[in-house]
Amino acid sequence: MSMIHSFLDSLFETGELEIAANSSESGAADDDIPIRKAIQRYESLWRMQQPLEPPKFNVAAALKAATIFRSACEAVVYRRIEAELIEHLIRKTALVSGDDPRLHYSVDLVFHFLPQVVERAARVSESDPLLEVMRTVGRQWPLSSVGISGCEPQAIPAALRHVSLWRMYIYQIISRKDKSRLNIPLVREAVAAAIGPFPHLAPEFSSLS
Repeated sequence: MSMIHSFLDSLFETGELEIAANSSESGAADDDIPIRKAIQRYESLWRMQQPLEPPKFNVAAALKAATIFRSACEAVVYRRIEAELIEHLIRKTALVSGDDPRLHYSVDLVFHFLPQVVERAARVSESDPLLEVMRTVGRQWPLSSVGISGCEPQAIPAALRHVSLWRMYIYQIISRKDKSRLNIPLVREAVAAAIGPFPHLAPEFSSLS
């Protein structure tokens, strides 16, 4: 089993960020065929946990996200990769967000773990240049970056108007207690509606009731 395959197995099955000490920096040498199959298998299970009918899955986008994410994890854990190299990898991977709901859903399979990486990096140093690199990624993918300070959009991204992604987004705001995302009135209203008559279950948002 390749290193990135092992990394994804650990990530999806346990939610833990596990990096082998002898892992490569970019994962470029890994055979992406079994990795694609693994990603598709995990997505089929993950899809069943999402509200309504999520967009069609784009495995190529998810694979690009996995490549970026794994290298970011390596940089945080072992400090062997400079922020500039992660930026170069992001440009080389050419993963661009846009308004396509399918892309936002697909990268979220991996990128919804991004807040954990940012939190871990911030515990080491709030001035770590890697933090701003990851926040830049987070700003492109608002569904995945809920819980990361400095990533809140000023308007509702077109992609999140997809009915399933919208519900995923609201759920993430509540579960991650990200009050910064309430800066948009429609989001604020949706969070209040989702909490409904049970504000005690989300006391961080008690002011909405």
